[in-house]
Amino acid sequence: MSGESDQDIPKLKYICGPTSGIVNWAVKKANEISRRGGDWRGIVINDLSGLSFFQYRTQISISRLINDTLNIYTPPRDPKKLVKLGENPVPAIIPLPGCSNDQLDRVIAQGLLAGVIIKGKRGYELIKPLTEPKYIGDSVDQIRDSLSKNYDDISFINEKFAREVAKKGSSLLSPISEYSGNSIGTGPLVVELGKVPFQMTREIAEALLPYLTRLPKQYRQQ
Repeated sequence: MSGESDQDIPKLKYICGPTSGIVNWAVKKANEISRRGGDWRGIVINDLSGLSFFQYRTQISISRLINDTLNIYTPPRDPKKLVKLGENPVPAIIPLPGCSNDQLDRVIAQGLLAGVIIKGKRGYELIKPLTEPKYIGDSVDQIRDSLSKNYDDISFINEKFAREVAKKGSSLLSPISEYSGNSIGTGPLVVELGKVPFQMTREIAEALLPYLTRLPKQYRQQ
């Protein structure tokens, strides 16, 4: 982490050795030399032939790590390249926290296609298992605002859409095309979103298909 050289960051600090006498001696010496970040502590591991030192840093900001990484690396925009990042293509395509409105609109389109964003009495609701429907807004702007404040909802929609792709395979592509052409589902939200989010969603589905359709059938039907 950059810019923290003058800060005393708390750490979990351990010295491991083969006997309590050796460990206690090493801990005493280490604490005489430096207690920066906290005291050293001892652990006896009988099969060690020497001393091992471990420091585990605390107070790591995941959002800061993401932002620092993005300063030196920008993920590809092409979904077919995105799905190759990491060991699992499904989380690889999730928009990052603080994503753009275009990405949020794509998530809304995924939610509509996966059947987890529906029109309720109050407005649009997010449907999750074992919970009451969650009101997320009456317009694209309101739904964007709701999703941007709840990253778990973005992850949930992404996963549910991937499950729909796994279950339906290429047969899901036709409904996506119809949505993007506004020939069906011409509700206010679909019209407000426009074609682009559904076109992006189709590209995501096409990128996921080669991976998800290779899953055993019992997993694709879950």
